[in-house]
Amino acid sequence: MTFNKWFAGLISAAVSGGATTAVAVFAVPDLLYAPGGWQKLGIMFAGGAAIGVLNYLKQSPLVDVQK
Repeated sequence: MTFNKWFAGLISAAVSGGATTAVAVFAVPDLLYAPGGWQKLGIMFAGGAAIGVLNYLKQSPLVDVQK
């Protein structure tokens, strides 16, 4: 696997993990209108992205770029 493919997979994992926030907005729209709603959504996006990235790194560890 090349570094470009690995990095694209890493970004894809972050986006798909963070996309759970969009589902949360549809499921619980009151989050947007609560005080600090946008901050909560940002934290949810970051948490989902972190989980997606960590799962991707578990599946595909860092690539040796010297090959």
